[in-house]
Amino acid sequence: MHLLKLLVLLACCAGGACADATADGATASNAAAAYKSGDYATAFRLRSALAERGDAAAQVSLGYMYHNGQGVPQDYAKAMSWYRRAADQGNAAAHGAIGYMYAKGDGVPLNYAAAASWYGKSATMGNAIAQDNLGVMYAKGQGVPQDYTAAAFWYRKAAAQSSDGARTLAQKNLQALLNRAPATALSPALPQQSSATEAANLQGQWRMDVPADATYAGIVLIDSQYRATLDASWFREGRPGSAKALGYVQVDLPKVEIILTNRSKVERIVCKQQTVDQMTCRTVLSDGEISVPSAMTRVGPGPKNLMAPS
Repeated sequence: MHLLKLLVLLACCAGGACADATADGATASNAAAAYKSGDYATAFRLRSALAERGDAAAQVSLGYMYHNGQGVPQDYAKAMSWYRRAADQGNAAAHGAIGYMYAKGDGVPLNYAAAASWYGKSATMGNAIAQDNLGVMYAKGQGVPQDYTAAAFWYRKAAAQSSDGARTLAQKNLQALLNRAPATALSPALPQQSSATEAANLQGQWRMDVPADATYAGIVLIDSQYRATLDASWFREGRPGSAKALGYVQVDLPKVEIILTNRSKVERIVCKQQTVDQMTCRTVLSDGEISVPSAMTRVGPGPKNLMAPS
């Protein structure tokens, strides 16, 4: 069975389970009722009005209907356009939907690295199906280096969610992984199995220095739940640049691995902790390119939670 399934959450949105929770009143309710009764033309018309007014959940639902040809001829380009409009508003399901399109090659060239990046963004925002799909990609080594530990981490995150469909699928994938993966590849580095002492040890605000690039400035925040954010800026060839990324931390001291995703790439910062406040690191991008060495220095305390618990 193909494990990269279209986001169940999107189906729920298209049916009204999440779009109507944020859309305005009667129009959303009528759209949901029409969709559930199979009157896709009416559902499409009503959701179009909501989407045009900027409702992100309705934009995802509209993208889903274009994606699947419900009430309108199938049009991957328009589906992607609506998904992107919702993603620009920070909608987690939209990020996951874009990841799915890249994973399947629906209207875009098949691109596992791009799929993993979009899944990663959605997963770190708490989307259970994206967490499961990201786990699949790590398990298979699609778009990211094969990593059973990371796969198990994301399966467990998805399995802990309240969504029955996501929980059941993630539990099956996790069990399949445990049945075939070497035990040594799964046990020591899982964040759930690291001690509270290790969490307290790493929690904080870390400055990332790249000796070969004097224009680079990066701050990594690590919270008590092993989540991380990177906020970086630089100035090259007369132009400024910046990037933000979300991710998580795996710990097997003295090794510390920070896995981050943004729209364009999956990035791993692999470090060795030298002292309580110092780490030496290198960065590995999803395409296998290895950057120049870097160093991280703790410069302040970190938050207990970078985002609402999923």
